[in-house]
Amino acid sequence: MFQSRMYRPIIQQSIRSYSSQVSTKRAAIERIIRVDHAGELGADRIYAGQMAVLGKTSIGPVIQHMWDQEKAHKAKFEELIPQYRVRPTVLVPFWNVAGYVLGAGTVGEQLSCTASTDYYVTTRYNLLRRY
Repeated sequence: MFQSRMYRPIIQQSIRSYSSQVSTKRAAIERIIRVDHAGELGADRIYAGQMAVLGKTSIGPVIQHMWDQEKAHKAKFEELIPQYRVRPTVLVPFWNVAGYVLGAGTVGEQLSCTASTDYYVTTRYNLLRRY
């Protein structure tokens, strides 16, 4: 009896520490899924806007190919949201409209929105790979 009381505080501290680690990991997973889903949703809507303007031009098939890739990425995150019980960003309605407008409004010879986004994402991933 004496021994079990002696170890109880140690066991309780270990459980609290483990619970804290699990909670921190859970919060990180939620944040990653929420942010990545928002990015994929934005990309999907940007390509939708670009296709509305350029879909029937010579660059239309290239945009469609890139859009199809983004649709697959978005679908994966939409699968992960309920699986991990993550609340999507509250900005979903905003992204639906703003992404489309951004895509349709920034089309040009070099698709400035897509080029800028790809440059930013590539730069960020390269920085993260260093660590």
